Amino acid sequence: MSKESLEKLNQTLLEHFEETGIKNAFYYAPADDHYWNKSETAKRIAFCNLEPYKKDEKTPLNGYELLSKEILYDNWFYTNTPGRIFLFNYFLSKALYNDEENTPEELGDIFRKIKKSEEIDNLLWEEFDNSLYFNFRYTCNETGSTNADILYIVNQYKDPFYCQFYRDFVKEAQIDVLVIGSKDGCNLINKIYPELHLEYKGKPVKFQNTIFISTEHPSRISYDDMLNNIEMIYEAVYHNNYITITD
Repeated sequence: MSKESLEKLNQTLLEHFEETGIKNAFYYAPADDHYWNKSETAKRIAFCNLEPYKKDEKTPLNGYELLSKEILYDNWFYTNTPGRIFLFNYFLSKALYNDEENTPEELGDIFRKIKKSEEIDNLLWEEFDNSLYFNFRYTCNETGSTNADILYIVNQYKDPFYCQFYRDFVKEAQIDVLVIGSKDGCNLINKIYPELHLEYKGKPVKFQNTIFISTEHPSRISYDDMLNNIEMIYEAVYHNNYITITD
């Protein structure tokens, strides 16, 4: 399992796109090589939400494109989701590696400064080099709406390729902590992993080498809930406070 093996796995996804007539889609990988070069004690953190979003008429999605950190940054101007993911990741990293506790007021203060303070943007931007963002869906909503097309996503996973690919992706990306956003996302992850029985906003579940945690959709999550989730992840990582599912 390595960067190269994930690239090979992604190639099977692109081939499946071609075989099934999908001409324009995103695929996913860590934002930077820092993700692969972590120390043995560091955790690889990933965030999974429902679908990608690209609102840019000048450069529409054309072909197969890696969902880069730059695209996520550009999308801050249209939706709160990437900004809150960057914020969540930043404070989660501070808690895990610096043992720092924060308040909802601190989270809110930094979030309000996003896109207004170059210093804040750089802090959140640089920390995401160590993390991974991806979605259940690979194509963009053709209507341009920021509301997820749940029916499309559910139908996508009726194709067994996507269920197996998702499981293989989590394994090859060596994800230690996987944060699943929204109730629909929790339902989808339980379809992909029937053995998981993850409860929406419930206790984290460890399966194989990954800790799964269900949260509210990041665009709607309160700062109090974000901090509660960070505390739950901290307890899971350092005190094994999770439900264990065996193979």
